[in-house]
Amino acid sequence: MKTAEEYLQEFQRLSEQPVRKRTKGISFNRIGFWTINALLIVAGLTAPIGWYLHRLSYTLYLLGGGIVGWVVFGFPEYFYHQEKRRKRYLRRKYPAVFKTIKTLQEKGEATSYDAPPLHIDGEPYFLVSYFFRQPWWQIRPWVKLRGWIVLDKQGRAIQDPFLFAKAFITMMYAYLGSVETQKRQGGEYGELRFALRKYLPRAERLFKKQDFFLEQGLTYQQMFINARFPLYYQAVRDAMLFYEANKKFLEAIGYSFGLEFWYEDAIHVEKVRVV
Repeated sequence: MKTAEEYLQEFQRLSEQPVRKRTKGISFNRIGFWTINALLIVAGLTAPIGWYLHRLSYTLYLLGGGIVGWVVFGFPEYFYHQEKRRKRYLRRKYPAVFKTIKTLQEKGEATSYDAPPLHIDGEPYFLVSYFFRQPWWQIRPWVKLRGWIVLDKQGRAIQDPFLFAKAFITMMYAYLGSVETQKRQGGEYGELRFALRKYLPRAERLFKKQDFFLEQGLTYQQMFINARFPLYYQAVRDAMLFYEANKKFLEAIGYSFGLEFWYEDAIHVEKVRVV
C-alpha cells in the first residue's frame, strides 16, 4: 500500500505533465472584472441621457436602465456561457446530431443541448441526457433523469457500455470549465487561502494563551493541539495543490469556451483526481 508521501509524489508528477491547450478562453473571474468596469463606464456615459429620460418619463427611465443592464450583463453571456455556445456550434457543425436529439425527445421530456463532440478513439461522439421537464414556475433542487444516449456524428445511437464510460468521463471533463464549476472552485480556493492567512493564525494565537487552559485543567490538550498546528497548515497547503493543478486544465480547455473535448485529456484529469 502506498504511503501519503508516495501519493503526493505521484500527484506532483501527474500534475506537472504538460497539457495540450485546445482552446483559448477567459476565466469567469476575469469576465466579471471587465463586466464591472464596463458597467461603470456605460453608467458614466449614459448618465446625462438617464437624467433626461427621468425628466421626460419615469417609465422611459426604467426602460433605459433595463437596456443598459442587459447590454452589460445579459448580452456577454450569449458568448461566454458554455451551453449557449455549444448549442449553436452543434446545430451548425453537426446538424444530423442536433436533429436526432430533438427527434428522440419524448412528450414531457427536456434535454440539454450541451452535447459537445467527445473525441474517443479518433471519432467524435455525443453524450445526451433526457430528464423530466420542469415547469418554469416550479424551481426544484433536482430533476429526475430519464436516461442517457450516445450518438455518433451521423446521429445514430450507439449501445456500447465501454464507449458510454469513456464518453461519460470525457463529458465530466467538459463540465470542468463551466461557469458554475469555476464559481464553486474559486470560492473553495479562496476559503483555503483565507484560512491560511487568517483562520489558522488566529486559532494558533488563541490556543497559545495558557490562562484559560490552566483554569480548566486542559494543559495536556493544549500541548497536543499546539504541537499539530504545523500539520494543519500543511493540510491546507496540500488541499490548495489540487485547485492550483486544476487551473492548468481549465486554461487548456478555454474555461467555458471549449467546444470539443478529447478522451486522453479527460483520462489525465481523472488520474490527478484519483491520486
